[in-house]
Amino acid sequence: MQNKIFQTIVKITLVSFVFGISFFWAQTSLAGMTPLSVMSATFERLKVNEFSNQTIQFTTTTGVINGDMMEIDYPAGEFTGFGKVGLGEDDVEVKNITTNHVYTDAGGPGCGGPEEIYVNVGADVIRLFFCPGNGGSAAAGDQIRVYVGAFTTETVEDGNFKLLNPVAAGSKKISLYTGPFGIGLNYERGALEVSIVDDDQVLITATIDPTLVFDLDTAVADAESGAPYAVNLGTLTPGAVASSGAVIKSIWVDLSTNATGGAVVTVGDVGNGAAAGLYSATVAKNITSGTVTVTAGTEGYGVCVMTATAGSGTFQAVAPYNTAANCTTANHDVGALNLVAAAANILDSNSLPLTAGRARILVKAAISSTTPAAADYTDQYTFIATGTF
Repeated sequence: MQNKIFQTIVKITLVSFVFGISFFWAQTSLAGMTPLSVMSATFERLKVNEFSNQTIQFTTTTGVINGDMMEIDYPAGEFTGFGKVGLGEDDVEVKNITTNHVYTDAGGPGCGGPEEIYVNVGADVIRLFFCPGNGGSAAAGDQIRVYVGAFTTETVEDGNFKLLNPVAAGSKKISLYTGPFGIGLNYERGALEVSIVDDDQVLITATIDPTLVFDLDTAVADAESGAPYAVNLGTLTPGAVASSGAVIKSIWVDLSTNATGGAVVTVGDVGNGAAAGLYSATVAKNITSGTVTVTAGTEGYGVCVMTATAGSGTFQAVAPYNTAANCTTANHDVGALNLVAAAANILDSNSLPLTAGRARILVKAAISSTTPAAADYTDQYTFIATGTF
């Protein structure tokens, strides 16, 4: 009986001693933990129930050597996609930012190949084992970045899968650990918060109204003028071509538009009602318009574009009014006018928007020695600007 009592006392004492050692070791280990520093978690999306790439970064205090591990713990059941049908080894990469080194993990599961780390994805946890003997390590003070998701840059392998954010908004704690497998005196740990929100995007809307600014002026020099617009060719004589220039006014056209298809300006005239021209009702004479070189002593009449410029974009003359160097105050190539019903394009913006378009149109006429005299030779132009929005 005494022996049994003694044996029982010894067993109780041994159990108490072992428990005391275990408790002391655990307490010593927890007290000896070293905090990680400069921790951050950057998510591609923070909206609930949204797939997101993740970048988790921290600075190791004591360093990581061959045989050590890193562990990222997510809140239980919050993030979806861990396991064989979701996040896998190829979706997790580790980079040492300090040394600009991406650790290789291309050798397959486990540490059976040349890989520096082995990625193990479990339920709500990612474990990164630094394979013994393969050179994977990090010095004290090194900054480590872990890519989780479908990254295609800064990594060795392109990922294919992203974790799904929690369905409930709120702060989510992610815990980080480094050190030997299990609890040891040089164990490092840290934690950070990620705020999952009901929505992380703001839709910005705006409206831009269509614009088309069009104006006419009649002036000798480039200047603004008011309506009514008129060009007086004066008294025509067989010995000279009457032309816009230093004495006779030119027609000036302003055009600006944000129309994606640009804008065109058309011109049509009245003539005698049947044909374009400079017409006298008194003598029933029409000096018809044609695409010609107006010459003194020969009946001729028409218009041409001397200049066309734009602040941005293109403002240009259209054939047959684009006679360029031959449309000056001394050179008289003109294009034929059409009646208003068949008005022709005289200017356009090359199917693009433009700003501050400004063009100068010259009016030219000549008569022969037999052209009937009258004081009522007139014509009237109608200019129309049309944008394609």
